[in-house]
Amino acid sequence: MAQHLVCHNEFDLILPGLLQGGLPRVALDEERLDNECLVDALVLCAREYQPRADSFPGVEVYRCAYRDSVDPEVVPPSDYMKAIRMGEVVADLVSSGKRTLVSCHMGWNRSGLVTSVAMLLLRPNWSPQKVLHTLRQRRAGAMGNPYFCSILDAYAVSLK
Repeated sequence: MAQHLVCHNEFDLILPGLLQGGLPRVALDEERLDNECLVDALVLCAREYQPRADSFPGVEVYRCAYRDSVDPEVVPPSDYMKAIRMGEVVADLVSSGKRTLVSCHMGWNRSGLVTSVAMLLLRPNWSPQKVLHTLRQRRAGAMGNPYFCSILDAYAVSLK
């Protein structure tokens, strides 16, 4: 059963079935105006926001809590590998027809890395530059973290 969610700092439709936004919560009845907020799956990327799964009844909740920093010393390889693996899961969810919201605190960098990985897999003919351009067109402020962009580039090379 899908659930209507709203996000701090809104959310945006990135590709069909793939949304990205800030901290999510269940929508109140009067907030259920936009069908785009109807989701089947939710990915929580913010380390500082990991509510209980039952906070989102009817939604499959996935957790990918990791740090947001431009300093590679702060974001260990285990964190970005977690983000890459979750991007692969998100691509599978979207491919199977599940409307999936990827979220972090502001809905820009951590969610952007997971979303970008999923986009590379969902659009295999797209380059990382095309993915980032499209993501930034649809989600202002997304993937402004140059370190995360380099992780996306390295992942794209590994797919070849």
